[in-house]
Amino acid sequence: MKASFVNRFLVLATIALPVVPVLSDYFGPNTYARWLLADAANQYDRGDVTGAQESMQKAYDMSKDIVTDGNFWRQFERIEGDTPGPSKSSKIWEDMVGRVADPEQRAVAALEVSNLLSNRSQFDAAAKVLVANLPPREERNAIQNNQIAYMRSLANIELEEALLDINQAIKQLNNESFLDTKAWVLHQLGRNEEALPTIEESLSMLLGKWRANPRIEPFIAAMNKIEEGLSTSGAEAYDETSDSPPSQESVQPAESTAPTSPGPNTTAEPNSPPPETKESVDNEPSEGKTTRTKTKRTSGWAMVQLLEEFPVIARGVPTVMDLPTLRFHRMKIHEALGNTEAMQKDLRWLKAFSIKGTEDLH
Repeated sequence: MKASFVNRFLVLATIALPVVPVLSDYFGPNTYARWLLADAANQYDRGDVTGAQESMQKAYDMSKDIVTDGNFWRQFERIEGDTPGPSKSSKIWEDMVGRVADPEQRAVAALEVSNLLSNRSQFDAAAKVLVANLPPREERNAIQNNQIAYMRSLANIELEEALLDINQAIKQLNNESFLDTKAWVLHQLGRNEEALPTIEESLSMLLGKWRANPRIEPFIAAMNKIEEGLSTSGAEAYDETSDSPPSQESVQPAESTAPTSPGPNTTAEPNSPPPETKESVDNEPSEGKTTRTKTKRTSGWAMVQLLEEFPVIARGVPTVMDLPTLRFHRMKIHEALGNTEAMQKDLRWLKAFSIKGTEDLH
């Protein structure tokens, strides 16, 4: 009888060996972490971004191994990518990237996190994540080299390293985006004489590609038509509704928001005029006195107008929104070189075509 009981116990123990870890995992922290992640996704879908961030943080705290789950990164990108301000879960970012064991996947995660940090203007942190998790320069692909160079340039750190990074990227693949990065690195280094032809080449390459696309070419033609109608007077680059002349600070768009009212558009046809708010200067003008109006336009009024006129661009070619960043970079390079007229021309263009404020163009 005793031997029979022992035999039964041994059989049950043998069966339990593979079952216990499975049950432990099913009812343990890994499963609970996945439930929390699912809850985070549901909260985000209901519009509760803060609650979703907190649930995602709890999921990570419950099981650090959840970073190996592809669904975690999909939800992380959705939840954190929709949040411009400080994140409730930002403290986990660097740590969780480092926990991804596979080097290739860790590099992908580092790029994703660096983009999210960049969207929050945390360029120094973005650069550090990339330095810690990307392979050496010669082993990186072109996108990785461009990303680390651009984050370093935006953070204004390790600029000589950034120049080596972007030169390697261009050697691997030459395109307008990489040339723009190189121009900005050179600008940050104070080498604006080299930066200007580089940014010009970047713009020329981008516009050349667009003109070769029959869907985009009419959009570019309409954009050029509006640009021709923008004021050519430097003073008119600023808000003409202001009661005082522009201050010196108003021509420093990188440090403060650029004024939002471009000079008058006198040749906007065939496009319809943008929405305007008009105020009468003289409520009851006397005989022989002309009633004057002052017009206020919102930032990016011309781009809004064009996207309404060309919905195919708005739906299918979001890359047109890259152009303001390139024009902003060229404006700052012109400013550094003392090319005032060229700088103001780009500023007028930005006020008409950039929906973002200049402080957000990076």
